[in-house]
Amino acid sequence: MASRKLKPYCQSHQIIVRTSQPLKKILEGKNKSSCITDWANQLADFGIEYEPRTAIKAQALADFIAERTIYHPEANQVWKLYVDGSSKQSVKGAGLLIVSSTGVRMERAVRFEFAASNNEAEYEALLMGLKICHEAGAKSLSGFFDSQLIVGQVNGESEAKDDIMKMYLQQVKEFVKNFDKFTLVHIPRSQNAQADSLAKLASSAEISAARDIIWEVLPNPSINFMVNTIDRSETWMEPYIKYLQNQTLPQDENQAKMLQKTARWFALHEGTLYKKSYTHPLLKCVSPEEGNYILREIHEGGCGIHQGVRTVIGKVLKNGYYWPSLRGDTETLIRRCPQCQYHSKIGRKPSNYLSAMQAVLPFDK
Repeated sequence: MASRKLKPYCQSHQIIVRTSQPLKKILEGKNKSSCITDWANQLADFGIEYEPRTAIKAQALADFIAERTIYHPEANQVWKLYVDGSSKQSVKGAGLLIVSSTGVRMERAVRFEFAASNNEAEYEALLMGLKICHEAGAKSLSGFFDSQLIVGQVNGESEAKDDIMKMYLQQVKEFVKNFDKFTLVHIPRSQNAQADSLAKLASSAEISAARDIIWEVLPNPSINFMVNTIDRSETWMEPYIKYLQNQTLPQDENQAKMLQKTARWFALHEGTLYKKSYTHPLLKCVSPEEGNYILREIHEGGCGIHQGVRTVIGKVLKNGYYWPSLRGDTETLIRRCPQCQYHSKIGRKPSNYLSAMQAVLPFDK
């Protein structure tokens, strides 16, 4: 292939082929096939000399040294970390500026998808910076912060009174143990312009050149705390459960009569209310919120095929669920489903009834 593509160069220069294979003996031998004979005839036009391949001990030694050499950073190489957090009504985030011991600058902006106060955002930014520096291999770190409260709590000059602040402070102290030397210094906001601009998702005023910013989204806070929301609103099942358990009736006489009339269609078993039916087994009663989730799973879930109202209601009953507003919720869901609106049949029927029109002939007698 090389002799064909570079034929003028091969004909005007002497060619030296260094190989450990017996190519010369194969091409110049008597016992050779037609294919090898064809190759030998094509290469006969060039001045080719075959030489044995020399040993490459020097290159092998250089490659071995390059692969096996382990870099040990010096203890006096100090990394710098500039941190700032920002907490607004709409956007909460943090900005980090990391300067390595060799002068390499790394900028990072992180947006928080959870509610956090200004101090919590500052602690999250500090924790993020400590994690990144530790993963990068820093042993000696100097942090610079414009929040005097956080600097005082980390250095032990002030005390964290809030429980959440105490949890954040404990988390920071555990991360500080990963460094041989760590200092946190308070600086004015004017000296922390880059981290402040990154926290506000804006460009820095110190460096006007283009740079790469790594964007991340932090879905959960670094500390583990659970917030439980309890819904104490009464559902449609509560009157039936109270009546079947303790024969308790509403104060309104009409509602009491209606409850006594319809309660025979319900049964209570181990604290769960069930609906009786002629054609189905006992149907488990659920709240409208749970029923909405069931409807969405059946109509547009993983196996949903966006069927009509009667089909979806039948599948809900076959799966053993019931609530009073089943038909209305199903009609509302299907009416508001975008896929059903896009792919539904276009109605050709006129909106009004057709009316006959009588033509007036001017010369009719």
